[in-house]
Amino acid sequence: MDDRHPSRPTWSVAQGAQSGVDDVPLLKNTALVIAILTRVPQRVKLEGLSGFRIRADAITFDSSEPHYGGKAEVAKATLKRGGGSDEQQVAVKKIRHYDDISERKFVNEFVHEVDIMARLSHENIVRVIGFVEDLEEGKAWIILSWEPNGNVSEFLATGEWEIPERISL
Repeated sequence: MDDRHPSRPTWSVAQGAQSGVDDVPLLKNTALVIAILTRVPQRVKLEGLSGFRIRADAITFDSSEPHYGGKAEVAKATLKRGGGSDEQQVAVKKIRHYDDISERKFVNEFVHEVDIMARLSHENIVRVIGFVEDLEEGKAWIILSWEPNGNVSEFLATGEWEIPERISL
């Protein structure tokens, strides 16, 4: 035991190496600090997602009214690929940039959301098709698969549920 901190055991680096990083608080915290200091810059992370990048001119917005949320609006659109021969209905989440948030924080939040959503794959989670990022033009969009039956909030608000849906909720 350490005389200055009776409840904290003393240890050496050799003991830490033998017991594993997670067993030694100081080494665990050091590993966390190193991870934070060596984080991948958001621009590099965005370049790693380049397979998801979509040109803004490949998207045509429908005339339907967009839905507004806390930090974004979602609008129905058509995504044209393959020179316009392949069309797909999509939902475009347009992230809004507010004056009270720095551009760096805005980019970090946008890249983080795209990165997380791109890695998710589940039948009950909307699928990310791609993103449009042109900050000079004020565009930070996440392109999602279009779900014609609406979102969960709209579904719950209708109250028109069948028995299996009531049971599952």
